[in-house]
Amino acid sequence: MVAAGYQTILHFPVGEMPIDIMVEGADGQRIAILCEGDQEEPPEDFVARMDRPMVLTRLGWRITRLRASVYFLDPKRTFSNLVRRLKTAGIEPLSTPQRGVDRDSAEPGVSLRDQVVEAAAKIRARWEASEHTSAT
Repeated sequence: MVAAGYQTILHFPVGEMPIDIMVEGADGQRIAILCEGDQEEPPEDFVARMDRPMVLTRLGWRITRLRASVYFLDPKRTFSNLVRRLKTAGIEPLSTPQRGVDRDSAEPGVSLRDQVVEAAAKIRARWEASEHTSAT
């Protein structure tokens, strides 16, 4: 997102419900990106997970969703679609596109892309471990 001119903050705190990714553009315009399917959630968290978008909307947040399965199939296309959704929502970049690392990311010195790739590798490892365990 930094390369497209947006500022991002991962796990942005909003009360007791952190936003997965908060994106800020020009004029302080913000949107919440809710990542879905990136981790297995216990059944008892289902109601809270379903309530989260309603609560955020009532607090004035605009929301867009990002499906992990769609991202992992085609990251470049997903990124392009996300930037298009931001612009459609009236969130223009802070600056001209640049190359670099998001200084507000959860892990300084690591780009958001690298963090997503690392998370994907962990998910794949869990899947493979689960398949191996169920096969024996």
